[in-house]
Amino acid sequence: APTGVAQNLRYRIEAGDARSREFAVNVVAAPTITVERIEYDYPAYTGFADHSSSGLGDIRAIEGTRVTIHARANEQIDEAAVDFEADGRRDIVMHIEGQQARAPFVLALRDDRQTPKFTSYVLRFTTADGRKNSDPVKFAIDVLPDFEPEVAILAPREKLRDVRLDETVAIEVSASDPDFALAEVRLEGDVAGRKVLDKQLLAGEHTGRFAGRFLFTPREHQLQAGDVVRYRATARDNRQPSIAPTISDE
Repeated sequence: APTGVAQNLRYRIEAGDARSREFAVNVVAAPTITVERIEYDYPAYTGFADHSSSGLGDIRAIEGTRVTIHARANEQIDEAAVDFEADGRRDIVMHIEGQQARAPFVLALRDDRQTPKFTSYVLRFTTADGRKNSDPVKFAIDVLPDFEPEVAILAPREKLRDVRLDETVAIEVSASDPDFALAEVRLEGDVAGRKVLDKQLLAGEHTGRFAGRFLFTPREHQLQAGDVVRYRATARDNRQPSIAPTISDE
């Protein structure tokens, strides 16, 4: 059975010899807006080449990537916005040029470093004559995390070790970044909150696994008999903006 009207028409109502006046039905296209392409501007430290994806509204990229949505409507646009999570709020006002609209934003994660800040979006717009797209298509947002570096103290293996003031202990540290590069590895130590050791083992970008070694002699750090040194290794990757370094077990 017919479910609607696909073209303009005129109609009247008849009942026996009675006829109503004629009425007109003008069919107009429903306001729609489609994503034409999405531009990806990756963080410089990743080394990824910027690119664009056409015909796909879903977004997937590493955190920190600046994405720009380019969209086109079937009518002149009066205003348009990006609505994250499709909750009815106009989170980002889009730049309008006739029937085209665009909006940039940066992909981010929540504090758990796993969940995207926003997991989906829709585009909402109003035509020049005041009509709105009432049922916009929802697109997914997938944000890939930049994984934290890994760092460990390989030697000495003992959690607690007694040493003489003039004895030298070799402290060996291993670190790596699972996806990009290390930027710094440090060895730090303190006695009752007073820093007595702060040695930079790596300065500058390093890909793959890094192995560092430091010869520690208590007397050279003005330690006294009975002092207890708590030491740790820290590693920072080349992510920008930088986050807190990864710390090994003390």
